[in-house]
Amino acid sequence: MQRNFYEVSATLVKNLFTLEYCMNKKSNARVKTTTRTKKMTAFGLVCITLSVMSGVIKMAMGQTTSGTTNLACPNGYYLASNYLCYQYPSNQLSASNYNTQQPSATMDIVLTRYASTPDGFSDGNVSSIQVPFVEVKKVSLGSSGNQYLMQGTLRNTSGHDIAWLDINAMLIDSDGHYVGMVWGIPSIEHLSQGQSTSFSGILNEDSQNARAKAYKMTFGWETA
Repeated sequence: MQRNFYEVSATLVKNLFTLEYCMNKKSNARVKTTTRTKKMTAFGLVCITLSVMSGVIKMAMGQTTSGTTNLACPNGYYLASNYLCYQYPSNQLSASNYNTQQPSATMDIVLTRYASTPDGFSDGNVSSIQVPFVEVKKVSLGSSGNQYLMQGTLRNTSGHDIAWLDINAMLIDSDGHYVGMVWGIPSIEHLSQGQSTSFSGILNEDSQNARAKAYKMTFGWETA
């Protein structure tokens, strides 16, 4: 059936070119004698016959007079402007199955923040570092697994300049056990008294820290 479709398409193109040639010859001809008139009449009949054949071929292909077509290609093929079916490239998804192959949306999991304790500060004073904002969340990377992302800001309120700032989010599971640590990197490592900085950190999920449900911030530094 596909072979007959290609043959009809080729015949259509050939006859259309022939028909155009006939009509041009007819319009340019000039009838000067009776014999010439008879020849043109016979020539016109040939052109009319070809025109009828072209119409029949178009109807056989399913093309209506309005120019629309009822042709349908098999699954995995598309209909081109020349009325031939071509196969989709192997890496191209058809509209019917594209939506079914979209990855499902995933929700980030924001971990609960526990209050910091004195043992989490170099000088034992929880007021030495103020944290206006911090967030630790688990994000999905699809087939590559998950990651813990930390972002936040802090301010030096220790009363003196500090350097080599060490920022950590200690991951805690539902039983209260430490299961991992997200190490934060500050934008500024040397902070004067009252100065602020932002920080961020990344940790790949593994079989141990995957149980994390919460975190607690700890800070270490040296006096500048």
